[in-house]
Amino acid sequence: MEKMFLTVGNTEIEFTCHIAKIPLVNEVTIERGDREITPGGFGLFTAAAIAELGAHSALCTCLGDDRYGDMLTRFCREKGISLDSIYTDKHLPTAFLMNIVEDNGARRSAFYPGAFEAIRHSFIEEAFVSRPDCVLASLDLPVEHVAYIAEMADLQEIPLFLDASTAAVSYPFEDICRCEAFVCDEAQAYRIAHIMPDSMENCLKCAVKLASVIKTHYVVMKLKERGVYVYDGKYCSIAPNRGKASAGVPDVAEVFMAALAYTYVQSRNMEVAAKYAAVAVAAYVEKGGGITALPDSGDISAYCKENDIN
Repeated sequence: MEKMFLTVGNTEIEFTCHIAKIPLVNEVTIERGDREITPGGFGLFTAAAIAELGAHSALCTCLGDDRYGDMLTRFCREKGISLDSIYTDKHLPTAFLMNIVEDNGARRSAFYPGAFEAIRHSFIEEAFVSRPDCVLASLDLPVEHVAYIAEMADLQEIPLFLDASTAAVSYPFEDICRCEAFVCDEAQAYRIAHIMPDSMENCLKCAVKLASVIKTHYVVMKLKERGVYVYDGKYCSIAPNRGKASAGVPDVAEVFMAALAYTYVQSRNMEVAAKYAAVAVAAYVEKGGGITALPDSGDISAYCKENDIN
């Protein structure tokens, strides 16, 4: 039977402008770089990545009653994402992210949360009625929502995967009852545990500290070219990194998270899941990144075959 994945998180419109350089105060420049309007947000991107892998994907989010909300709803329908837990707020606009990217790669962003702030516990509770096999969320949600998601998942014995991409240093992790997997990179791990995972010994110390702070079954740390470190409270392993460097490629964290959770639910083996997620990211990066580059299982299999990965 097809597994069902529920992602709770932001869905936004992203407007990206490419310019030569940031204007000075009161300066107006003439720009001829590309401009893009694309769907985005942790919730949407992760749900779309899971759907691309062939699973039943549901999204719990809130949109504005406007043309951008209609655009995102159409996108979800086209991707096969369930619309049952996508709500509309009549008063707030759809969340909007403005990106300004200079020719030298420097990026500046401004986020307008809009309807994202209208997500309520009742929306989350209704989404859980569908009895998902796995739940995914990001720490860009307010802590009271993350704590409620963790409580609901714990009561129903559903594995919860938490992404720490946007976690603030002061995030109150003690308010979260437990999760199945806490996913972070080495910089985020250092900010939380105050131990830099720059060696095998320090990786273990850092993972042990994270597991005690966050009450998670698995700690999954992305260590760039060194691979993916997995700690289960007793044993540790490293899944090798694959392909080109992903620095600067947008939404890599969402692709990794989706592939990790998808494979773990199928195999119940986090080491296998980490290896598959690393390959999924490599296939995504090779396709150039972005919402149109999300890899399906065929893309990942082809990447493995081309690069002699078992």
